[in-house]
Amino acid sequence: MSPSNESLPVKGKIGSKLKQIVFGCLAITGVVAVIWHGLFPLLHGKSNGHKVYLSPSNKYKAILFNWNGGGGLSPYCYNSISVVSTTVSDDAADNDRYSVYSGGCHAVGDSDYAPTIKWLSGVELEITYNLTQAVHGIDHVVLKGSADSGQVFVIHKNIMPYQPNPPFKRDALKRAPQFYVEAVEKPPPNFTRFRLGNVRNPMFYMQL
Repeated sequence: MSPSNESLPVKGKIGSKLKQIVFGCLAITGVVAVIWHGLFPLLHGKSNGHKVYLSPSNKYKAILFNWNGGGGLSPYCYNSISVVSTTVSDDAADNDRYSVYSGGCHAVGDSDYAPTIKWLSGVELEITYNLTQAVHGIDHVVLKGSADSGQVFVIHKNIMPYQPNPPFKRDALKRAPQFYVEAVEKPPPNFTRFRLGNVRNPMFYMQL
């Protein structure tokens, strides 16, 4: 027996309600994911792990912290680098006041994207990373040109080859609105000067 015409509108309403519920759940999940990724750099807890790089003088150390998790629905991965005196414990170094870099994963560390975090001298630290990966999935990217009240100089080196007008600049601006680029004077041909408006020492060169 074929279903009566009277039952069709009822089934249609139920189907419509189910669709609304499903789309509503997906929308809520998306909003939560966006908020989480935006606030995570500010609200993160204890890191999943860290690696220490001692300066040649053993006076300072750079520490690469990593946070990751979230599962399949809302995965996250975030890196931060702190530079502190060796008298400061690793746990205490996990603090925004010591951070000279923070951004998305695969941008810095022992990987194909950025194989180098190294001390050039007792007071010069070079951080190599991929700028396009640094802004991936992260709303707030931090780069600082010095640490320990200016006693340590930090060189931020981008692993991408130099281009006169790198396309990643525009992409970085779109995905990380608090991170912006400003060329000042006439830097060397393979350098761009970056200004970060939210740090005390905003001016430094970054090699492209």
